[in-house]
Amino acid sequence: MLPGMQAQIMPGKRTKSQAMDETQPTQIRFHSRLAAQWAMFYETLGVPYAYRARPVELPGGAYTPDFWLPNQQAWVEICATYPHAEDAARAQALVAATGQPVYFFCSEFRSPNSVWDDKIEGYKYDPSGAGQDYWWCECPVCGALGITYSGWSRELPCRCVWRVHIEYEKEYTYNSPRLEAAYNTVGALNVENLLVTQ
Repeated sequence: MLPGMQAQIMPGKRTKSQAMDETQPTQIRFHSRLAAQWAMFYETLGVPYAYRARPVELPGGAYTPDFWLPNQQAWVEICATYPHAEDAARAQALVAATGQPVYFFCSEFRSPNSVWDDKIEGYKYDPSGAGQDYWWCECPVCGALGITYSGWSRELPCRCVWRVHIEYEKEYTYNSPRLEAAYNTVGALNVENLLVTQ
């Protein structure tokens, strides 16, 4: 957890039936359908998260990112379209203020395996710059989850793929059965009861 962060970290340990059952409400209410879907994705996979954890002081004022992922040591922003100049500037300021990467997941919620037409994008901002085509992936050896360029498991912090011989094509695990099941499960959920009521 980052210094000064006092938000509750959701453990991401709901049972499989709870994660798939939209009648089991989470304690949190989300400001968008996309944010609710990503939270259910994290819960389905057992990825701890904090939603709108705390404001971070940036040069332009306080800003509260959508998600903090403690295991990945990363911020995640959810948006309906690709990040615009203002979003990019805020992400770079957040990186500068916290030293942690910022990922944007844009467009409708679905697996990157289901589309190669640039309708879903994952963008990364970190101290070295910015890039796109960042997706969730799973280590084919230990099952660790993370966000890497094109879902390439070789870039995961566990480094398992570096230690064992795996066919090159199998290093891209953005479409692992576990991730595909989570995308499909959450894509079928009705998350309306998880939204902030007006």
